[in-house]
Amino acid sequence: MYGPKALEVATTVKLIRALWIIPLSIVIVMFQKDKSNGKIKIPWFIGLFVISIIIAYLIPSGEFLFAKLNWLGKRGMVIALFLVGSNFSLSEIKNVGFKSFAMGILLWMFIGVGSFLALTWNA
Repeated sequence: MYGPKALEVATTVKLIRALWIIPLSIVIVMFQKDKSNGKIKIPWFIGLFVISIIIAYLIPSGEFLFAKLNWLGKRGMVIALFLVGSNFSLSEIKNVGFKSFAMGILLWMFIGVGSFLALTWNA
């Protein structure tokens, strides 16, 4: 069930889904044009996505660097998802100040670890 064939199918499905981001984003942008001046605003991440595909294709020997960038990208995604989930924005964090933000993060970590320990204590 979880053999090489499943990995091959899952990889193919994921790549197809990832590549559909490009045409789908362009179609959505065309339907939601800025009404004031009629200009189409294409999201910048689409351009970066296309550039990364081209670079990976043209420089296959850069696998080591790509692995490090992949790691960095995953960490950035975790931070972005945290900020989206907590409804924080960078401007709000700057307004609150570092000490208050650090205190909130430390309390969040303390409660998370404490809850985990309490739930697994008798397990």
